[in-house]
Amino acid sequence: MGFVFIISSLVILYNDAYMFGDFNIIRLISLVLIFVVSIMFLIVSPNVISILLVWDGFVLVSYLLVIHQLTD
Repeated sequence: MGFVFIISSLVILYNDAYMFGDFNIIRLISLVLIFVVSIMFLIVSPNVISILLVWDGFVLVSYLLVIHQLTD
């Protein structure tokens, strides 16, 4: 869990520096944070039902991140 937190923090810092001039930076950072939270919930999910629910959220946020990248 600590490894995921360190890597995700580095990704967020890189995104913040890379997308500095973007007018939708708040949307991007919030989507990345939701993505990281869904990964962490996926890691600690105790049963199959919660894994499936978290996986659906993971897929939805991935889709939204791709759409954000394509609209710029």
